[in-house]
Amino acid sequence: MYRNTFYSNNSSKLIMDYVECSKCRKLFSTRSGLRRHLKTLHQEVLIPTGRSKLECSWSHQCLEENCDSAFRSKKCLIKHLTIGHHMKFHTEHLLMDDVEVFQMWKSKIERECGCYYVSKGKANLPNGETTYYYCNRSKTGYVTKKRTIRERSQGSCKLKYACTSQIKVTKEDIGVVIEWQTVHYGHGRDLRYLRLSKEDKQYIVARLKKGKTPDSIVRSFQKQDKEHLRRLHLVTLKDILRISRLYGIKVEKASKNEKLLLSCDKPEIIWIIS
Repeated sequence: MYRNTFYSNNSSKLIMDYVECSKCRKLFSTRSGLRRHLKTLHQEVLIPTGRSKLECSWSHQCLEENCDSAFRSKKCLIKHLTIGHHMKFHTEHLLMDDVEVFQMWKSKIERECGCYYVSKGKANLPNGETTYYYCNRSKTGYVTKKRTIRERSQGSCKLKYACTSQIKVTKEDIGVVIEWQTVHYGHGRDLRYLRLSKEDKQYIVARLKKGKTPDSIVRSFQKQDKEHLRRLHLVTLKDILRISRLYGIKVEKASKNEKLLLSCDKPEIIWIIS
């Protein structure tokens, strides 16, 4: 594909910016016209190229070797990766009775897949109210101004680019329609960046109400079998104290010796690459 710019004879004023078919040299005023031409006449598919990462601040970036393309939307990025880099993506379509059933299903897949989805806005579409859930590690949108952000001491879970996985939830008359893009792109399954689920928090609260101290809860999790490692196994004393404040439970602070003992028994952080 080539792009040609034409000017008028008497001035340098731009008349039209054309794209040219590399097969038959036919000119088109839009990329959509060229895409339709290649598909119908030459039986080829135009690979989306987007824009260079250096020229824009779009977060949907291709991370493959020797490719610096960036895209405005997740859909364009997935199409580029599928056609240009032969990657496989999978979308599941589900129908559920109500939102409560969806929340239970969402918690289940988050535990099984080692991921977490956060809500990033709603839209009132003709077929019903739609809510979008993105991977919690995904960078959303694009920055128009350069900002200096102070880094957290424990590191941020956010990536510098967008992950492809998302859940689209639409409330319709027949029920709750789910469209789940299952494939994550650009990161592995790292338990350090997962949030404690609601069920995990309630389990910790129940143990606190029974009189268990925060340090004893942490040590009990660290002694459990690590064959099926979960976020709960990496819980810290700070997590327990934060949950106790959230639910209004008064707990005794650990002594210096207990804190030292806990710091020596911290579980090893494991990377799980999908």
